Amino acid sequence: MKKLIAFALSVVLIICASANVFAASSKNIPTGKTVVTYGDWILEKINKDTQWELDEYVGANPDIVTPRIIDNMLVVAYGNSCCANNTNITSVVTSSPLWTIGDYAFIDCTALESFEFNYAL
Repeated sequence: MKKLIAFALSVVLIICASANVFAASSKNIPTGKTVVTYGDWILEKINKDTQWELDEYVGANPDIVTPRIIDNMLVVAYGNSCCANNTNITSVVTSSPLWTIGDYAFIDCTALESFEFNYAL
């Protein structure tokens, strides 16, 4: 009986440890949101799935040019912390109709030298 209890506890510990590993490495995406990867960005559909928000920059290029339209939908926002702590980014060029730059979107981007709004893109 003691061996069975010890075995059961071992299995429970292994399952709990595995769950913690997966939880730490996975991105928590609230139910109902559509998140996709496009080029150097992770995007989220917003405003009833009619527009895009840039959720996270995953690229290596130090010069970012923000896409204006993806799949016939406008890119209208930089999400909260989307480029935070990226020490490689040196410049950002964005186009209209950018409506929102989220909280801490570019915090601690220590190499960032320029941010340009280019309405012609």
